[in-house]
Amino acid sequence: MVEGYADREPAISAVDGLQGIARRGREGEVTRFLVANDVDELGLPDAAATLFRSIPGHDRFAGAAFLGTLRALEAAGRRRSMLEAARSAPWETLEDEDFAEAAYRVARAALVEGRTADARSWAESVPDGSEFHPYARMLAMQAASAAGRDELALEAARALFGSRGSTVLRERAALSLGELLIDAGRYAEAERLLAWPAIGPFAPAAGRAGGVAISLAAIEDGRLDTADESAAAVEHSLRDLAAEVEASVGTPDARAARTAALRRVWPPRALVRSRRQWAARHAARAAAETGSWFTTLTRVLWHSLPPVALWNLATAPAAARPGDAGTNDAALGRGDRFFFAPDPAVARALAALALAGQGPASEPCEARALRATAAASLLGERPPPDPPELARLASGCARTSSAGLASRARAALDHALEESARRSARRLREQAYRVVRAVAEARVRAGERGAVGAGLR
Repeated sequence: MVEGYADREPAISAVDGLQGIARRGREGEVTRFLVANDVDELGLPDAAATLFRSIPGHDRFAGAAFLGTLRALEAAGRRRSMLEAARSAPWETLEDEDFAEAAYRVARAALVEGRTADARSWAESVPDGSEFHPYARMLAMQAASAAGRDELALEAARALFGSRGSTVLRERAALSLGELLIDAGRYAEAERLLAWPAIGPFAPAAGRAGGVAISLAAIEDGRLDTADESAAAVEHSLRDLAAEVEASVGTPDARAARTAALRRVWPPRALVRSRRQWAARHAARAAAETGSWFTTLTRVLWHSLPPVALWNLATAPAAARPGDAGTNDAALGRGDRFFFAPDPAVARALAALALAGQGPASEPCEARALRATAAASLLGERPPPDPPELARLASGCARTSSAGLASRARAALDHALEESARRSARRLREQAYRVVRAVAEARVRAGERGAVGAGLR
């Protein structure tokens, strides 16, 4: 099962593995490991987590299974289970980059759960030199800010901005640092920083934050006309952007264009293939204890990777990805970028639509049934199958109807895109309101200070 695993379709590979999943010993563990990787790729993370957790021991293979468990639990939104798993995990058995990824994911789960001290601790344990280290720094900054430790957050943001990371990551760090400086009342410093010539996906947001800094700095200096002009420009920009987001999925043709673009880039093909390479290497080593053993950021599962990493991978020209011929994923239009990386509902609908499509001509009926079951589960039409049900599906050609599944998946994707656009537009309009309110409050404070000064004179 290990040989050729990286090049096989996940449904076909899963069926072959499920038919022999009752094997005992190391062979059975390797089979469950690869099947777990398959079913997670098919959008069944709960079943994947169960299979990964069934692999015992405290060797390097158990460490790989722990990382697989974390990935699956994160994909399922089970962050508390991730934190529980981390407490008794075989951390000492993980390869260096696997350790870095696992620590990053646990830190991210802790931050979302509001455990900021734990998030910082886990983020700081990611080794320097790891490809996850810059993203762990970003998490540490966010955790410090959430805990109200502004100076610590500023220090982390400055370190990230001055790092040798990607341009997009540095732009994200500049935006975060500028926002922290605004919150700290250091408007002139924020204005200078946010004027840094950003050209990536965070450039428009940096420009708007810079406009807020200009307004607040101008109020402090008594330049009220400048403050009003800059605040109005930011407000109009946000409201115009909200209208553009809504229009990007406002017609059937617009939604079809978004669907076509997102299906080309999500999940990034380089990550899907590399995920299978990662699993095959670990399985081969467990089975034979031979061969080189390494992993990089592009050889890990795509679920919940840092948004900056996903952007870099999805928009890299196809020619820059060895062995990946085909469409150049860099062709993300402006309207498409509003939905990248997809939120969970959009991602599920995209996965369901892919599973509901036509499989290869050689696909056995068991694999078709497995794909249809996974797609129906992603659409919420049935509960997710557990490993025993998956084994039953693989044991014979079950009567699983796929009639109309693709059209229902497309309708679900249309709905998810519309809902995502509404949420984004609402957030943008709320930001516009907050900008107007912040500038008005700053003017009131400036007026009060002026009145006190006049009284003292």
